[in-house]
Amino acid sequence: ALPSIPINLLPATSATFLSKPLAPVSALEKPPASVQENTGDSSPTQSFPAAPQPRWALLILVLYAAVAVMFFVRQSVGGYLACRLVRRSREIRLDVSQAWAHEESFLLGILPRICESSLVQGPVTVGLFRPTIILPSDWATWKREKLWAVVAHEASHVRRLDFVTQNLSALNRCLFWFHPLAWWLDRQLKVLA
Repeated sequence: ALPSIPINLLPATSATFLSKPLAPVSALEKPPASVQENTGDSSPTQSFPAAPQPRWALLILVLYAAVAVMFFVRQSVGGYLACRLVRRSREIRLDVSQAWAHEESFLLGILPRICESSLVQGPVTVGLFRPTIILPSDWATWKREKLWAVVAHEASHVRRLDFVTQNLSALNRCLFWFHPLAWWLDRQLKVLA
């Protein structure tokens, strides 16, 4: 905290002094001897602490942090629900070797698992170190060519690390929620993915 600066003022004798208009004081006038700085004589002085200044910076920081935390919690809940979706899905065995045309291009050589879930309406890819492609439960009615195309498309998300890109974009949006460019970038990356 800053040190208090004594301000020498006349003591208020009653509240009625506020009802009278104050006469303008010239900047060149010296204050009366009773309120001059105490230099060792016995003249009475009274010091008051400085008036509190609005704490705009603190209020803005608290607002920024509250909104950033809200967006971060929202993103974390989405990540938790995605993990729960993966845990509730059922792994299926498919011969999709044609879809894995470039196996060496996967991160660390990890091929994505393929699962099915009745909780999704369309194919979804989730995860980085254990990527999972989740197909809707009606995948068995698809033609083989459509199934291969869908799996190859979802595998391309794994190859390009779209999961990382989208999470970094969401983190950027959490930190810079007040900037329109952060929202535009997030939308553009989702469109490109």
